[in-house]
Amino acid sequence: MTKRDYLKPWFLLILVYVFFNFAYTAFFPFEVMYLTHLGYRSSDVAILSMATAIGNFFFQFVVSFLLKKQKHLGDCFLYFVGLSIPLAFLLLFFHQSLLCVILFIFPVTLFDFSCIGQLDGLTVAIRNKYPQIEYSRTRLFGSLSGVFASFLLGHLYASIGIDRMFIVHSGVQLLTLITLLILKERFANEITVMRPTDKHQSLSEKLVVLERYLMIILGGTMVFLGWRAIFVYLPIIIEDLGGTSADFGNAMAIINASSIIGMLTYPFFRKKLGLRAVLMLGCFAMALRWALTAIAPTLVIIIIIQALESFGFGFAQPAMIESISNMARENDRSSLITIWTGTMMALGTVLANIVVQVVSAKTGLQSSFMAFTVLAIVGTGIVLSGYKELQTENESR
Repeated sequence: MTKRDYLKPWFLLILVYVFFNFAYTAFFPFEVMYLTHLGYRSSDVAILSMATAIGNFFFQFVVSFLLKKQKHLGDCFLYFVGLSIPLAFLLLFFHQSLLCVILFIFPVTLFDFSCIGQLDGLTVAIRNKYPQIEYSRTRLFGSLSGVFASFLLGHLYASIGIDRMFIVHSGVQLLTLITLLILKERFANEITVMRPTDKHQSLSEKLVVLERYLMIILGGTMVFLGWRAIFVYLPIIIEDLGGTSADFGNAMAIINASSIIGMLTYPFFRKKLGLRAVLMLGCFAMALRWALTAIAPTLVIIIIIQALESFGFGFAQPAMIESISNMARENDRSSLITIWTGTMMALGTVLANIVVQVVSAKTGLQSSFMAFTVLAIVGTGIVLSGYKELQTENESR
């Protein structure tokens, strides 16, 4: 294998990230706008949001079971993308009642949402074969695609109608499907699921791994609660401080740009400082961001604070993925990464909303982010307690 052999699978993997994130952005960020355009109330949208978040969390365990049964990594991803294409189209014809909307949006959400973690797992699996492929740098192309899609489609839907989001979603997801098929056909051996061939793992060994994994999942979810809340409540905070939609756009631009910078610089800091230190830095950067958000006195400061996304999410997310990858056996990695993503995003969304509703009633919305600071600090301690430096080939990369 030559040094350049990794370029072809890496290029195809980047295209999968680009197409999938574009299609995902074409649908879900505009979902609420579409429903309100149809005349549904905010309470109806809240019911749908809560139902899909809870469904997404439990569906991750179903996905984990299916991932262990697949022959090649990416099989479930392929099937789910294929199913989401026609289901999204059906919403054009069955949006007359909230029940119909839930029946069709619900499975599309389950399929597309679960693919986020599966794509991360697929990247880690291919990286095991080609160490030159960096997860953070691969994922940032998906982030760039999402940024471009948000800007482009916001203007496009305003011109052609927001109901066209189903056509855009399905068309781009078709490109995702084709690219993944090419990747699987040309590099089938690299993404074949490895069945355990080593000595049977004892019950005590399995319990140790499970304990460490649960601690990282629990602590990581606590750290990321504020991250889930900021995307929901930042527009309201900005408005309360006298800002407009343009100010929110500036804040989102800083968040997206900072995330990309973090993903780009992660490999450098990972190599210089080590995985444990970068993981700790990412977690504490998130805690600091929530604390500053809670006490920021002006609109300008609130917007500038969002630059901590670089050292926060930009470091914490790839470090969490790598930590889980290091502790798991090869045939379990994709499942464990998928469960982490589902727990952090789905369950995190539900819990973050509960925290805000309970705390903001007494302290106000902006001040309620101090609660996320405390949770993030406690969560960081739990993550570091569950984390153990592994002297493996993956860890030394």
